[in-house]
Amino acid sequence: MNLKQLSKQSDCATNAAQITEVLFQFLIDEFVDYALEVGLQAVPPGESKAQPEIYFFGVAREVNAIVHLMEKLFHDSILPLVV
Repeated sequence: MNLKQLSKQSDCATNAAQITEVLFQFLIDEFVDYALEVGLQAVPPGESKAQPEIYFFGVAREVNAIVHLMEKLFHDSILPLVV
């Protein structure tokens, strides 16, 4: 089997840091922030007499799961390459 090498072994830490930066920027800064913003817009005003539909807590739970998985990815895969 002929394996191709994407980069030199000495560049592994730098490449991992750059990939992580891009991943965090787009997943956390853009996707998670957007999800929280949309979830906050769905919070009903406190003046309603009817039972409110509270979607924000579901959104917050999903955001928490995404952040937890990103933290696990960072500690299990990225940190050993960089340190």
